[in-house]
Amino acid sequence: MKESPAPSFASETTLPFLGRHLPLAVIPPEPGTPLFRLANERFELRRDGRNQGASLFADWCTAWLRPHIASRLPGLAEKAGVTYSGFSVRTCRSRWGSCSASGRLSFASGLTMAEADLIEYVLVHELCHRREMNHSSRFWSHVERILPDWRSRRSRLRALSPLLRLLR
Repeated sequence: MKESPAPSFASETTLPFLGRHLPLAVIPPEPGTPLFRLANERFELRRDGRNQGASLFADWCTAWLRPHIASRLPGLAEKAGVTYSGFSVRTCRSRWGSCSASGRLSFASGLTMAEADLIEYVLVHELCHRREMNHSSRFWSHVERILPDWRSRRSRLRALSPLLRLLR
């Protein structure tokens, strides 16, 4: 798989968020302004945080994703007819999500770069591992019951996999 170039974290750069590429503006330091934020459909990075741009973006993605997942997982778990013991969001370079035998789910902070329906696919995929800890036909039938278009979503998500390497 081809390595995606790391963003430069300079003005005129764009960063992926929910399937779009939003512009990045490097702004002057101002008291009370966070080092990195999303404001008015653009990312803003304070000039004094440029050396930390990649880690600030990764931290922002994690912070944005946690409440999004927390609001979606209970309803999706109910649809799947499963429980889970908790979840975490981490910087991952090779997987969008995982499910442990104990029912703990883990999601890549890079999911923020994917469209909302692809995030939903990953949540459903990992929840269905609570029924089948494999990728058997039974596993995929559980996924299909909730997301009949899972094949299309999986294909689109695979095309985004190089984006995981943007977050280090």
